[in-house]
Amino acid sequence: MHKRVRDYRITLLFSNTKRAHEKGKTRDWVVLYCKDPEGKQTQCTIVTEFAGVLKGKRVIRGREGDCRKHYQSKTRSRYTG
Repeated sequence: MHKRVRDYRITLLFSNTKRAHEKGKTRDWVVLYCKDPEGKQTQCTIVTEFAGVLKGKRVIRGREGDCRKHYQSKTRSRYTG
């Protein structure tokens, strides 16, 4: 999927890595590429967490703490962590 948000170009692809294939997650793990207006590109991997307080939630690898805070603020009454 390709999308433009303001001046940012975003591309989302299912993960096609060896590890995703080994784990059977090629239709679950997503790689997000973002190019800013100056041309700098960043990427991150988004997965469905399999354990802990974020189990079943979409999580950005390397940003688990931020994701936990996000879900806590959105579902405070249902949050168990």
